[in-house]
Amino acid sequence: MKNYLKLKTDSNDEGYGQFSGTHLLLLGICIIFIATYCITYIRCGVKAANDMRIAVALTLLVFDVIKMGIIYFTHQGFSEYLPCEICSFAAYSIVADAFLTGNDFLLELLVVMFLPAAVMALIFPTTTRLPVLNFFTFHQYIYHSLIIAYILGSFFARETSMTYPGLWESIFAILCLVSVMYTADRIFNRNFMFLVHNENNVMLKKISDTCGDGFRYTLGLVCFAIVAVHIFYGVFKLLGILIH
Repeated sequence: MKNYLKLKTDSNDEGYGQFSGTHLLLLGICIIFIATYCITYIRCGVKAANDMRIAVALTLLVFDVIKMGIIYFTHQGFSEYLPCEICSFAAYSIVADAFLTGNDFLLELLVVMFLPAAVMALIFPTTTRLPVLNFFTFHQYIYHSLIIAYILGSFFARETSMTYPGLWESIFAILCLVSVMYTADRIFNRNFMFLVHNENNVMLKKISDTCGDGFRYTLGLVCFAIVAVHIFYGVFKLLGILIH
């Protein structure tokens, strides 16, 4: 328990490991939770559905506040975990959508841009070098499971309309955000949204190994993201046709 609040542990400490039995078990628990949320959301009435959306939005905000509080009060200044990462922006979009319903752009942005990021965060978590009994491990799985559950619940409830022009509107919005965050990274020597360094994440390291370091890594990450969202768009467009 000595490392419960640590973002990084001693080099001789062992984490739970990428694609280990523990990782797969955690993924299984997340899938069960996400499926349960979606089924409940689809079957409940309008008021209950609104309450569920608001509950998820507020929970995400509370989790971010707690995370930032722990980082601040334990003097762990790891900028990559500040609320400027891609899934933090997903949480902010969820808050906006939960309280300002009927915004088609936000819903489509959530499906085609933020859903792939949240799924990747569970498949390739940044906490594999931490113990299972660690706040940031719990945060990784609970936080991203809530994001995925919220987005999929709205999608399967047929609240999201997806168009290819809308996909590129979402890509343009994210590229604007990436440009701002990359500039901030360079000016303040930070790593918001993991745009400058791969932080030894399995997926990001693969991109870095393939494309190279520095700006080539950033460009490779952006290109990978654009390809990934097209794949997600195709999958969910097909699903949308099937469920409609």
